[in-house]
Amino acid sequence: MDTNTKTELITNGTPSGPVSEALMNVYDGISFSMQNFRSLASLPERAWKYFDDVLIAVAKRELVGIADLAKRAETNVTFDGMTASVYTRDRISEMADANIAMTPDTRGEAGTLAFDSIGVPLAVTYKDFLVNTKQIAMAERVGLPLRTQLVAEATRAVSRTLEELLFNGEYVAAGSTIYGYTKFPSRKTYTIPESWTAATCYPNEIMRDVNEMVTKAFQANHFGPYVLYIPWEYQVRLNLDYTTGDASAYPVNGTIRDRLLQIAGLEDIRVSKNLAIDNVILAEMSSSTVQLITGMPMTVADWEPAGSPNWQHLFKVFTISVPFLMADYDGNCGIVHGSV
Repeated sequence: MDTNTKTELITNGTPSGPVSEALMNVYDGISFSMQNFRSLASLPERAWKYFDDVLIAVAKRELVGIADLAKRAETNVTFDGMTASVYTRDRISEMADANIAMTPDTRGEAGTLAFDSIGVPLAVTYKDFLVNTKQIAMAERVGLPLRTQLVAEATRAVSRTLEELLFNGEYVAAGSTIYGYTKFPSRKTYTIPESWTAATCYPNEIMRDVNEMVTKAFQANHFGPYVLYIPWEYQVRLNLDYTTGDASAYPVNGTIRDRLLQIAGLEDIRVSKNLAIDNVILAEMSSSTVQLITGMPMTVADWEPAGSPNWQHLFKVFTISVPFLMADYDGNCGIVHGSV
């Protein structure tokens, strides 16, 4: 056994070294313990390292919208997801405007606040897979798992489900609901007059659509920064050169994407496989609009299933990572859903 691997993975129950640092990079520096979820008897230390390497590589490649939230300190909330079923936060109304007078002892209107609470269920997203005793023995002999593709596919399935939850989800549990961007009741909506893939839809019309969506967010008192999520079909169009009117008379350097990114507050344009064609999401990357509640970063766990001791080991790639979409007390929201 590689003795260096043990300190690389677990020190006093807490990951340390290159493997754990890479895991924490996926989740913006979140520290967590694997000790309670792994049996060192089922796989050798080196085998766990290979599992972790595969999980990290696949998660980084597959996560898009979730990763955008996880990498920002403002939108990524760490919480012990094993100790509660719902994560809640309070909302307050705004006070009336301040008064202006010539002396500070002038009596003004006393402000009051109204409160309510909103919450999101701390659901577990997971995918199981089995490894039999012979495969475990082979892994022990050579020092690595022969079925790392199982970890890759399980990680891909979990990542795919998380992204679908963020964009299109509506999961009800424990008296509250996880909503995705396209299902959130308080989102603002915008009707795109013509599909961006249509030959008759010109770049300046795409520019107009995004400006209108930003305007809706502004009117709801949400001023960015924004990320624009588009389906892959729209990405093809945004890669084309931007011209308006007679190209020779009104040249604009760069692609349509380049021109859109000149809109104040628009920070990035990202492609999501989970958005249906002709659907676009403008999301404010702010804690007042959306957060990722990370109760347990994605990891691999194992145990022996009941009824099959010593013959099969059940493994699980799982995470408690829940998108939390919010509107303020008055119903204003920084999410705008554009669709044809």
